[in-house]
Amino acid sequence: MLSLIDKGVIPCLVHISNSYNNDLAEQALWGIGNVAGDNTSYRDQLIDYGAINSLLNLYNRITKKNFDIMKVLAWVLSNLCRGKPLPKLEKVRNAIPVFS
Repeated sequence: MLSLIDKGVIPCLVHISNSYNNDLAEQALWGIGNVAGDNTSYRDQLIDYGAINSLLNLYNRITKKNFDIMKVLAWVLSNLCRGKPLPKLEKVRNAIPVFS
């Protein structure tokens, strides 16, 4: 995993998550979720690169009928909002309404 991070996968995944091709965006979501869940340093890099806002844009763009991508999106956002130490609240605050 470290070599992928060193090669710049984080900006690529965040960028691809903005794709209007839902299949491609979903694959990027899986990548983001796995990277974020690997350790808090990677999670923080994703947050600092703007992953939360990108995912919220995707959330607002896709229809609620696309249940599969909504499940993955919720999982990815939860990975970005957990871990020890927790991310700073001001960096993840915008994601909280999605969980409700």
